[in-house]
Amino acid sequence: MATLRDGEDPKRIRKDAGDLRFADFERFPAWEFCYDEEGVEGQTECTMRPLPDAREVQWPHFDGLVAVDMIAANADRFLGIIQPYDTMKHAWACDPQVMLQELVGARVKDPTIDRYNCVLRPSSPRVGLTLGVTPETKVGPLITLAYQALRSSSDQFWPLTIVPRVRIIGFPHQWTMNGWLRGLEYAPDQIVR
Repeated sequence: MATLRDGEDPKRIRKDAGDLRFADFERFPAWEFCYDEEGVEGQTECTMRPLPDAREVQWPHFDGLVAVDMIAANADRFLGIIQPYDTMKHAWACDPQVMLQELVGARVKDPTIDRYNCVLRPSSPRVGLTLGVTPETKVGPLITLAYQALRSSSDQFWPLTIVPRVRIIGFPHQWTMNGWLRGLEYAPDQIVR
């Protein structure tokens, strides 16, 4: 259940998806896109609102982000987020990301991180676990930097158990990832560790 501040009305909270932080998902584990509010001044197609009383969401009809607990092989726990897409071929390939309490740039200082990869961005608190179409020559260095941001290693991190904080109807109650997802259209065809 969400924690509200004095006088706060969760029905009025709006944030851009890229501006959501660790604390937002700790307070509200489910956020949906505000497609029904398109055209409202100051909002974009990326504007989201919390679902403060959500105990479950229905996939594939829900379009938003859900907080998950991520439990690493060494029992370290991370707050994560997933986005269950309606076009996914595999429910577990839901753009899993670890939410850090600080920006990646505060943990990793490396000029090779560019803004065009889907794993690390210095100005974001998220570490993506999907490599997408990252060129083969960049995969190794990028994963090394991701482990640095996570303060972990391959043997400590994988396998990673994912447990949604809000039940997602149509998804398992929990599932395991064995490595970084690599593939197109959120249908991973290769696991990289």
